[in-house]
Amino acid sequence: MTLVSIAVVAHNNWPDLELAIESALGQSWQATEVIVVDNESTDDTPSQVGNRFGDRVRYFRQKNTLDGGGYNRGIAESLGEFVQLLDGDDLLAPNKIARQMEVFLENPDAGIVYGDTRQFQGQPGRPEWSDWTTGPHDDMLATLLDPAGEGAGLVPHAALFRRSVFDEVGPWDESLFGADLDYWLRAASSGIKFVYSPEAWCFHRRRPAQMSADRAAMVNRTITTLDKALGYIDREPYRSMAKRRLAGLKYGAATTDLRLDRSGALESLRSARDLDPTRISAVPYALAYAAISIPGVRQLVKASPLTGPRRAIARALHVLD
Repeated sequence: MTLVSIAVVAHNNWPDLELAIESALGQSWQATEVIVVDNESTDDTPSQVGNRFGDRVRYFRQKNTLDGGGYNRGIAESLGEFVQLLDGDDLLAPNKIARQMEVFLENPDAGIVYGDTRQFQGQPGRPEWSDWTTGPHDDMLATLLDPAGEGAGLVPHAALFRRSVFDEVGPWDESLFGADLDYWLRAASSGIKFVYSPEAWCFHRRRPAQMSADRAAMVNRTITTLDKALGYIDREPYRSMAKRRLAGLKYGAATTDLRLDRSGALESLRSARDLDPTRISAVPYALAYAAISIPGVRQLVKASPLTGPRRAIARALHVLD
């Protein structure tokens, strides 16, 4: 049986980490090893992992290098031909690895097999969950870059990686706040084949303190990632798609990100227009310039009651597709 390495990356996730590790140990695909990378946790993780799991897992503690650094360490310590990444507060269905390994056997040229994601509430209160939109895609790079879309619904623990992918694509970017989009783009642009495995479930915990809960930070992450992508995506139509999506994000940041001062907001606006003058045409550019230049207007535009009208106007002006 082919060995699959499951690398669990933790940062102050105890006691949720216990469930994450149990979900890794409980896989129906029995040829697995479980590695725990502790990104400098200050909770009970250092003492409890050893006490609870002993030699059933291999435990490594390191300086906190965000999710990308944790994934890189887990990959470096792994021995398997296939690698599963798992954040310390998320879970795998018991048959996830087995389902995806079946798909790999049927698709020997596949590099990444991804399944379905269910996001569930991690806080007290009425139970809530939602399934992310995913499925097969003929052109993964176009799906990820589509300005009118929401990507492919991918999270790292939805995927099972052939180890050779990491040799071809390279390490995860440890400088990025949320490095997954960058990795998907690099993999897709390198020609890595993505294959969908229906009902190979992972479970993504929603909680207020997680990285993805900071929407402004995630938008900035996407802007940084797409800026980087323009350095290696040189084929059409992909390059134009990346520029179009980036233009919309920079326009949105210029008009609504109150952390940008007037100078920074105008620079973001000018960059958006330079990237795609057809998307950021004269009228939306002038409206945004006025909103940035007149004191208090951006704060008013940002107000929650105006979210719907703001988005409707943006769509009418083709700033949002």
